[in-house]
Amino acid sequence: MLPGMEVLIRLGPSSYSIFCTGTVVENTDPNYPNHFSHVENYGLFVKKGDQIQQLVGPLQYSLKGDKTTLEMEWVGDLDGDGALDVVLYFCNHHACWSDLVFLSSLAMEEELMHLVEIDSKCGD
Repeated sequence: MLPGMEVLIRLGPSSYSIFCTGTVVENTDPNYPNHFSHVENYGLFVKKGDQIQQLVGPLQYSLKGDKTTLEMEWVGDLDGDGALDVVLYFCNHHACWSDLVFLSSLAMEEELMHLVEIDSKCGD
């Protein structure tokens, strides 16, 4: 997701949005075909009603394989409590990546969900 994008999710009677913020930096490398090189101060948020929680950031997000990338791998009710859970794929090096698991059932006060697992891998 890029700044300005929003995903709306309805889970049972509840509505959520997942959105991101940041500053898009235009590409200046003519050998790299993408229209931007990276996003500065990237943040990924989840919102339910008036409650907003930052899941990731701020970080620098890039389309190049040797830089930081972040993808929503899965959204839904993973823990069966009727509320939204999220699994993110995070890579900060071309050979290392992590799955970040956020569960609503383990959320602390003022949270919509809590980071409960980081499954990291490096290598081929």
